[in-house]
Amino acid sequence: MNKVKILNLLREFQYAYDKKDENYADEMIKKLFVLDEEISILGTSFGELCLGYKECKKLFVDDWKYWSFEKIDFDKLIIKDHEELVFVYAPAYFTFTFLHNSNYGNYIDEIKGQLKDSTDLKRDLTEINWILAHFLHERELRDRKYKLDLRVCFIIKKIDDNYRIKQIQFSVPDENPDARLALPDIKRTYKKEKEKYLLNKSSENKEIRQFLKSFSDDFDKMEVEDFIQLYFDEDYLFVLNVDDKIAKNKEELKDILLTQRNKWQSLFCNYDEAYIEEQKQIAYLLMNGIGRSVLDEQSMLNRTKEKIFHTIDSNHSIKDKLFNIRKEISTAMRDIPISDTYEWPIRVHMILKKVEDSYLINYLQFSYPFYFILENKTRFMHLV
Repeated sequence: MNKVKILNLLREFQYAYDKKDENYADEMIKKLFVLDEEISILGTSFGELCLGYKECKKLFVDDWKYWSFEKIDFDKLIIKDHEELVFVYAPAYFTFTFLHNSNYGNYIDEIKGQLKDSTDLKRDLTEINWILAHFLHERELRDRKYKLDLRVCFIIKKIDDNYRIKQIQFSVPDENPDARLALPDIKRTYKKEKEKYLLNKSSENKEIRQFLKSFSDDFDKMEVEDFIQLYFDEDYLFVLNVDDKIAKNKEELKDILLTQRNKWQSLFCNYDEAYIEEQKQIAYLLMNGIGRSVLDEQSMLNRTKEKIFHTIDSNHSIKDKLFNIRKEISTAMRDIPISDTYEWPIRVHMILKKVEDSYLINYLQFSYPFYFILENKTRFMHLV
């Protein structure tokens, strides 16, 4: 592995985002990406599974037009050599300016439309209340700029003596999903994304799909240590959780798995529609799925009370504590009327390696689609 060439590749990628010139998109892709094979990108939100040259180009152009991707943190890169390819984890951040007049004004129109067409007023009113609890974070009549943490994961292929990008996943860390499948818009968007995965199914590898099925089935059933031994390469381990937790060894992975089992009482991966690429003994893939838990009304209220006490005991300012308490209450009021069964979309990114006669996970990332752009929504969002 030539680390200098990989760093130069990433600096060229950073340069393109600094430049923000849509006329440069074609040149950037031709210079940095694999050209004779399909490239793929998974963006931060729903509907951003981009397959092929045209779709990936559109994502870059839209990013440069609407977002301010600021910097990759080159001091915190993690680079893993997988012989046939190179994996790079690049912490980064992007910024979003909340425009006081236009953001508020646009949402007034959305409220009017949502209530006019409503078929479930209780659900729609509690959702509007939840969103307003995030909008009304700052009362000053000024625009506000936020910085959001971003994770960029590259699959890079070695071609002759050069390196070219084959796949990218962008994700925003978050401790809890903001999108429930019981909400009609979320359900429609998830279904549409699932259909795209199925339409572009890239490999019929039954062995890999059986591995993914077993992984999904056993996620919440096996003892954690047995699960790790069966599915992970403990000597070559890198796992990103939905939040900012990273596992590089067995003990850190146990902590992540136990945390997620507590939050996700069950996990279902859409293994049959997974977008799989193979490179000799290595396979890498993207797929979506569903996390699920059952929580009755009283349990939800008790959990909300615990979160409020945690907020009260935090080091936040008095004002931020009150805003966060209001958000927790609005979340409970939004979710309780829908159902006791909570389902939310997840995304899964993996690298598998064939070891003897079976596959093992070298890299795994769980992430939530980042759906709602709201003020001060998570602890990974900072007012600049």
